[in-house]
Amino acid sequence: MKTLILLYLLFINFLTSPTWGLGHEWLCTEEASQRKGNSIYSCGVGEGEDENSARSKAFDNAKSEFLKICDSSDDCTGRTVSVHPQRTACEKLERYRCYRLIVFVVGEKIKNAYPSSVTSAITSPDNQDHFHPFTYSSTSHLPKIKYGMTKPEVFKAFGVPREIVTNRDTQIAKFKGTMCVGEKVHGLNTCWVQFLNETVKSYGSFDPIYTEDLK
Repeated sequence: MKTLILLYLLFINFLTSPTWGLGHEWLCTEEASQRKGNSIYSCGVGEGEDENSARSKAFDNAKSEFLKICDSSDDCTGRTVSVHPQRTACEKLERYRCYRLIVFVVGEKIKNAYPSSVTSAITSPDNQDHFHPFTYSSTSHLPKIKYGMTKPEVFKAFGVPREIVTNRDTQIAKFKGTMCVGEKVHGLNTCWVQFLNETVKSYGSFDPIYTEDLK
């Protein structure tokens, strides 16, 4: 019975994985956007010579798609917007093509907001708290945790971990600091990286601006 449950979970994980082939359609290969209540599911498609540039262009296009919807709505402009990056899927043709799904959640009215507050807030440094993910270009110089990084590269980028736990052929390095969003230890948030053969196998509890997903 346990074996059947395990196989079922692995199958579900396989189907929902971002690397699951683009031939199996999902929201961003079928349409550009959807709205569910105060949540706008916006899709962007981007192409580039490498995957990182394609992902970045897809992010910008998803943002532009959201702005078109918001500017056409009477209950969107002049309000706070929180941004939640979702699935990204890429394929290699002659160039790289990436599809990105970003969920924008429209919130409360901004006090003394002008009708064009959404657009201006994206570019204005005074409103970064409401549109923090839109300022990712200003954080592009920050280190990004990603799969395949070597242990020395991680330590150089994020400092010496507070603890390293060795378990057979893997190691888990536990960090604390501003790049983490996990449980607080001595007043600082924590995050972790698992190494296999001296390279990053997995990681968790990093602030999104420090992850490859928003690069």
